[in-house]
Amino acid sequence: MSLMDRNPIYSGMPAEATASVPHDRSYPGWEQDPLGQALLAYRAGYRAATVHTWSDLEEWDELPASRFFRAGAAMPRLEREALAACRGSVLDLGAGAGCHALTLQRRGLAVTALDQSEGACRVMRDRGIVDVRKGDWRAFGGSRYDTVLSLMNGLGLAGDLAGLDAFLDAASGWLAPGGQLLVDSADLIYLYTVEHGGLYEDMRKAHYGEAVYRMHYGEARGPSFGWLFLDFPTLQRRAALRGWQASRLHEGPFYAYLACLTRA
Repeated sequence: MSLMDRNPIYSGMPAEATASVPHDRSYPGWEQDPLGQALLAYRAGYRAATVHTWSDLEEWDELPASRFFRAGAAMPRLEREALAACRGSVLDLGAGAGCHALTLQRRGLAVTALDQSEGACRVMRDRGIVDVRKGDWRAFGGSRYDTVLSLMNGLGLAGDLAGLDAFLDAASGWLAPGGQLLVDSADLIYLYTVEHGGLYEDMRKAHYGEAVYRMHYGEARGPSFGWLFLDFPTLQRRAALRGWQASRLHEGPFYAYLACLTRA
């Protein structure tokens, strides 16, 4: 029985998601590291490398690996604003291919780049990032940083609304006195607005911005994971309960925003 036969979400997989693509099979678990495989392929010269994602919000979508290699003006303004606000030693969460860590490192900042993907970590080391750590943020001890940075919907790492408290508590433990957490997210309320102006929500979720995702690249299939999109008022309110002050530094398209959180 094939993977598609065992899991119903594969039944609607686009044909291009199953096409033959380059793989790096040199490390254990590559077949469960779709993002890392796509980043390695792109780094090796396969510019068409694309991760196919499925979510309960929009079903199938494409995530080009090139998005993780952006630099300079090619980055969205929100990300450039976040990088400009970084100071001191920096912990980059979910660092991917290291585009943010590399920019900061070139500015002379000491950066620790953390990602749980082995493929992503290999790409970052190959690109010259000095301090690359492989692991899940939930188990990361690390040291104390002046800035904790989490971009490309960085709040998604919390998984769901219930996981936000654990995420904020972990960030508090990573920060040096006077440190800051820079994180972005987006309010998905527009997805739940009907034409006549009313709203509807999935009552099975604690927040309408909770999502479930899977990633796929060629033969590599990742496990399902939760991903949180959170409106700023809810972040501000929940953060205050954990001893944080949250301010909004930038607003982008589609209700995206950059927030700075400091300990109250």
